[in-house]
Amino acid sequence: MNWVLHLRLLFGSGLVLWNFDQAMLLMPPGGVAVAGQGWVIAGFALGVLLIVAAAMHAPAGKTRMLLLARFFLGLLFVGASLDKIVNAAPFSDTVLNYHVIPSSLVNVFALWLPVLELVCGALLLVGLWTRPATWLVSGMLLMFLVAVVQGVARGIDTHCGCFTQEGKGSAISAVTILRDVVFLAIAGIAVWLDKDLPTWRFWKTPGSTEAVV
Repeated sequence: MNWVLHLRLLFGSGLVLWNFDQAMLLMPPGGVAVAGQGWVIAGFALGVLLIVAAAMHAPAGKTRMLLLARFFLGLLFVGASLDKIVNAAPFSDTVLNYHVIPSSLVNVFALWLPVLELVCGALLLVGLWTRPATWLVSGMLLMFLVAVVQGVARGIDTHCGCFTQEGKGSAISAVTILRDVVFLAIAGIAVWLDKDLPTWRFWKTPGSTEAVV
């Protein structure tokens, strides 16, 4: 076991998740002013760099790409789920504003979707049941994309509700769609690579040929 590798990974993940909510508020559309947010950018960027540096200990090529894609999606979904779980009522209002599912199902959906996000994200981070987790994440991203596209097409004035329920983001727009397309593309890459490659876990000794499928 390489304890330095694990420490770097854990510290990097902690930095990313600690700064996740504020970092997402800096993203378009309607990102808050960057002025005074330098510590958020620095902390988030340092966390990402530490994770990438740790990933360099994975076998090169497709395995490394798969690992980085999984870790990106894992952090994305864990970070996005936490605010929804803490602020269940505002998230329920956001779901209702999309006018996609019957109002009688909104509360159930708003309560259980963040739990599924958290579980899938955590599984991707720790390297357990990664294939079903990747498929579920891809399905959720496709669902989010469809919801945003129909909302923009119908002119619905609502903020995304993807990362924060504080209402600081601007209304969904073409930029929101583009961002979700990028996220879905990364998930697609993970699904494509995962069909041919074994699971590689961070807690295995670097260079080990043992694989967990």
